[in-house]
Amino acid sequence: MELYEGCMVPADAILLKCSKLKVNEYIINGTNEPVGKLTAAKALANYGNPYYKNEENPVLYGGSKIVEGECLAVVVAVGDYSTRSKLKGVIYESGNSGLASQYHL
Repeated sequence: MELYEGCMVPADAILLKCSKLKVNEYIINGTNEPVGKLTAAKALANYGNPYYKNEENPVLYGGSKIVEGECLAVVVAVGDYSTRSKLKGVIYESGNSGLASQYHL
């Protein structure tokens, strides 16, 4: 799928190509701070590099929003298999109403 600034990410996906991509992942991490992203190929190339920013990963989460840049990604999970759905399940089972990022998956 192709996504660009202003798009909501419809499903969990892995980045194949991206240009200056920043994503608001509030739905996942509870913060409005945009997160930089990179392609799966670059993430693999940087694996083990001590200067690699771990927060820059090749995963787009369904429900997040593209705030800068554009990308080409392949869908890897929808519905009950998505990260968002799994987070809902963890929160529901715990009986707590805290942020999803407070719980270990």
